[in-house]
Amino acid sequence: MQKWENFVVVRTYNSRTKQMTWADEKYKDLSGPEVLNELGNMGWELTTTFVIRESIEEENIYYMLKRPL
Repeated sequence: MQKWENFVVVRTYNSRTKQMTWADEKYKDLSGPEVLNELGNMGWELTTTFVIRESIEEENIYYMLKRPL
């Protein structure tokens, strides 16, 4: 049976400032496609995304990824 490794990347959107930032500092200067392409080159496959509203001004976007072990 295939086993999978899972990984979550989080990006925050602030509606007041209209800015998006990555929770992980190593991605802070990269766009969404740049981060996903980098992870794809490392063997990660995006499986789903979802949004959780943290406050009136802030939403977190979760990117769920997997790759074979």
